[in-house]
Amino acid sequence: MKKLIAQRPIQYLGRSYERGSPLPSNDPLMTAAWLKAGSAAWEKTGREAVAAAIQEAAMHSKVNDMAADVFRSLGMILEDEAGHFVGEERLKEQLCALAQDLEEGKVLDTDSNGHFTRTSLSRLTKAELLDLAEDLGVDLAGCKTNAERVKALASVDAEAVSGAGGSDPLPESPPPEAPA
Repeated sequence: MKKLIAQRPIQYLGRSYERGSPLPSNDPLMTAAWLKAGSAAWEKTGREAVAAAIQEAAMHSKVNDMAADVFRSLGMILEDEAGHFVGEERLKEQLCALAQDLEEGKVLDTDSNGHFTRTSLSRLTKAELLDLAEDLGVDLAGCKTNAERVKALASVDAEAVSGAGGSDPLPESPPPEAPA
């Protein structure tokens, strides 16, 4: 016989039922109310329990994969050369460094097209803009002002930069047109 199982703590007829505890199912009105509110559920049979466990594991796996993708997009290293997790301490170190960079305004924002925003680039000094251009393989020789440097760097696809892994420089960007 199936059992009615509490999904959250329930008080009924002077008794407390904790999550996971069997509930009395002799009152059809209360049983219907608990089921409708999601406060109780019928215990699954062996086959249903296995299917539910597989579905939950798949959902958690997908969530973990999405979280890992987000961490990687932030430039974080999750695995070592052998493909093993770098460890909780190393992950914490990277998160703390990222948080500090965010606080200090060192992280460049991107727009919906994947380009660096002019606002975030405008916070950088001339030396920082030149260093960034060198790191990205962008030629700023024709740029005389920071505004011109920002315009040239804002046209760089930030997604391609993070995907390049820093090993191959990006194609050179043409210098911005001179104002008319």
